[in-house]
Amino acid sequence: MKKNLFYSLMALFVVLFASCGQEEIVSDNGTEINAPVTISVQAPVNNVFSRAVTIPDGYTMQCIMQLLNADGNKIGDQVTKPVTDGKVSFTISVDEQKEVSKALFWAEYVPESGAANKVYNTADLRVVGYNTASFDLTNDALMAASDAFCGKLETIGNASVTLKRPFANVSVKPKNPEVAAVANKLEIKYNALSGYDILEGKCSATTPVTYTNASFASADGNWFANFFFAPSNVSKFTEEITMALSGGYSKEIKIPANTLPLDANMQIMAKFEIGDGNFDIEVGVDPDYEALEMKVGSYINAEGKVVRDAADAVGIVFKMEAIGSDVPANYPVALQGKTIAGYAVAIENVATARQTLNTELLTTLAETAAGMTNGTQTTDVLLTGLGDVAFKTTYEKWVGEHAPDSENLSAWYIPTLSQLSAFMGTLFTMKEIPATGSEDFRNMSEFEFVNGKMFDRETIATVNYASSTINNQGNVSGVRINVADGVVTNAQEAGISVKTALNQQALCRPMITIFK
Repeated sequence: MKKNLFYSLMALFVVLFASCGQEEIVSDNGTEINAPVTISVQAPVNNVFSRAVTIPDGYTMQCIMQLLNADGNKIGDQVTKPVTDGKVSFTISVDEQKEVSKALFWAEYVPESGAANKVYNTADLRVVGYNTASFDLTNDALMAASDAFCGKLETIGNASVTLKRPFANVSVKPKNPEVAAVANKLEIKYNALSGYDILEGKCSATTPVTYTNASFASADGNWFANFFFAPSNVSKFTEEITMALSGGYSKEIKIPANTLPLDANMQIMAKFEIGDGNFDIEVGVDPDYEALEMKVGSYINAEGKVVRDAADAVGIVFKMEAIGSDVPANYPVALQGKTIAGYAVAIENVATARQTLNTELLTTLAETAAGMTNGTQTTDVLLTGLGDVAFKTTYEKWVGEHAPDSENLSAWYIPTLSQLSAFMGTLFTMKEIPATGSEDFRNMSEFEFVNGKMFDRETIATVNYASSTINNQGNVSGVRINVADGVVTNAQEAGISVKTALNQQALCRPMITIFK
């Protein structure tokens, strides 16, 4: 009996031991954790002052990792590691993963000895501020150390993260430096954006900063070049910048608030005329920097590149993924090996006034096949069926004057009904679904609900936009924007009765597909 009890207890112990040995560790979000996670970080070290891959004299580069829980709160202590050849890796242990949901990274130049010339306060990567507020413009190493890079990981797992500058690099110089030739000191003051949150990409504070050049020479290139935080929700620097000249020539020059554009990882070059108070801001892209990011609402030029000004653009991006079942295989051969990146509508209608679709009854238009997913497949068929009417000739004239010049752009086309509806749905309520475009997108001047923009009457009135789709009744499909007493009510898909009525008219907004 005792022997049986002994074996029973031993068996129970073995079962319990096996159960404990096989216990799974599960994070707070229910994810099974079996091993440490390794994160590889690529930290660029491009010095924009010399364009060389170099570390400022007297500095080293380090990278900080800060872990966050699901609510974005800091977990544990920051981990700091040296960066070697622009690379560093971090490991998140099995125990740490139980609470961790996100990771933030910040790579910066730090002085080899002492903290006086450390530029940023990085005690919390959700509130990166300034460690020093006074800068000597003649100290090239200190100014170069103002560069830094950051990134985030919003799902914890083995991963690689490439860090990017959260700054715009702003340089300022006059067009007529000879006016200040006898000045020998320059002092610049402004309230710098600070409190940068890497997770949200926004700033929560400002810090008064002073930049001094006590050996100033007016003709020596830029008077000032520095890094400005460029938060995702700020398009222009909202503070005034004061530049005070002294020592033989005294003058205070002010760059007004909301003058300098801010784009992360871009170089902003500002030129002004001493004496007249006018500022002509010219923006260029340094080779070490990225181009403007393409997103919904971006202006693009004929080369398919994002541009800042509407005057340089031919189209506006309204979608950053394929519409419906549209695929590269449905485009000309040269584009079939690429990926659809998005779509842009023309920056304007082909004409400010609606154009005639038919001067006679059109009884031979054939229904568009179900497999047609974009206007490159359907535009020529529509135009051939319409014949030489104003709608066709006006469209062809506009296209001839706005030819794209990029291997990553399709030709202009008249959108299919599904494509036209996708665009119109960003601006108008359709099928009882409110406009899906952001407020900024809907407020773009090119989409105003006024004569000459989305409408063609001084008091706006109901109007059709034509697609290149022919419906099952042999009529042109379109989107009708409904207006009552000068107020837009909604938009709806509707046939335009070219088969049974003469002189039907519509507006036309060409479209283009963007590839990568």
